[in-house]
Amino acid sequence: MKKPPKKFSQSKTVFQKPQPSTFAKASADKQKSPSNSRKIPEAMQSGWVRLSTLHTHWEVIFVSFICGVLLMGIIMMGFRLKDRFDELRRREVMQTRLEEKKAYWKEIVKKYPDYKDAYYQLAIYSYTLGQKNEAHEAIEKVLQIDPNDADGREFAKKISG
Repeated sequence: MKKPPKKFSQSKTVFQKPQPSTFAKASADKQKSPSNSRKIPEAMQSGWVRLSTLHTHWEVIFVSFICGVLLMGIIMMGFRLKDRFDELRRREVMQTRLEEKKAYWKEIVKKYPDYKDAYYQLAIYSYTLGQKNEAHEAIEKVLQIDPNDADGREFAKKISG
């Protein structure tokens, strides 16, 4: 039979009980409380507790008030934002309707080139949409068809001025 190699050879080791270290002794000493103690008179103790509690309540009230004000501000800004968004949608709808009406009157002008009221309506819608050049051209056409048109002259003054 072969002998096992030396590194795997069985040897008897004796375990010893570990000795307490100096760190363990120091931590055990720290766990003891000091022997000197003071007594606080009852009147001071109860007054101090009340002031402390009152201070804490005021802090809670103050923080709650600030949070409430901020929350109200956020809610108010939300309503303002909603109102502005609704106004923007109304304006977009109105502009779309004006553009549709202007397109309608352009078609009428193409079909009936001598119809002065169509040019007048085209001038009004162009001016309302902020297209002053087109409005000026349309009102000139109205005055070419009927130079005595009072509404056309008045609107021409409005566009020019």
